[in-house]
Amino acid sequence: QQQNNSFTIGANTSEVKVMLYWPDKPASLFASSTLVNDLDLVITSPDGTIYRPLILNADPGSVLNTAIAGEDHSNNMEQVIIRNPIPGLYTVTVKGFLIPFGPQPYFVSYNILDKGLKLLSPLKKDSWKGGETQVIKWIDPGENPITYQVDFSTDGGLNWQTIGTTSGNTKQLNIQVLSINSINGQVRITNRSSGES
Repeated sequence: QQQNNSFTIGANTSEVKVMLYWPDKPASLFASSTLVNDLDLVITSPDGTIYRPLILNADPGSVLNTAIAGEDHSNNMEQVIIRNPIPGLYTVTVKGFLIPFGPQPYFVSYNILDKGLKLLSPLKKDSWKGGETQVIKWIDPGENPITYQVDFSTDGGLNWQTIGTTSGNTKQLNIQVLSINSINGQVRITNRSSGES
């Protein structure tokens, strides 16, 4: 058995994550697998490309390896990640691979990230005290650049001072707040590969 649903992805999308979860039945005491009812998640793009969940290798020597796409027959949660998707209508298919105790309810959720760098912290009305440590955080869906540059302005963006840089996969910077009185302070993050800020 299988059920299909669909959703539309727009042109300005950087990444889509689709998650399938089902409350599984408890396995018998000495079962070789703890998964009883097994569902599969498949996403089909407008051009017919098939996307499957990411699976980690559970072998102790392989836990740091990158997850690969495939059929997951071990977990009751599966996630498909589509990076830089083409716009259009996507089909979400949930299939019953093995359902000895049915019917099996399930839940599907998805998150669509638009392209573009976005500052998460500080918020617009945050106030900081001189001498305290604060964390500047941002998101930038897509490929990681070589570095990000973090700048600070005390005059509403007329003049900028670089306060730090991070490697491309690090999207936060801890700073010691300067002892400056200003109501016009601003933070700017720049992706050094694209120039976007």
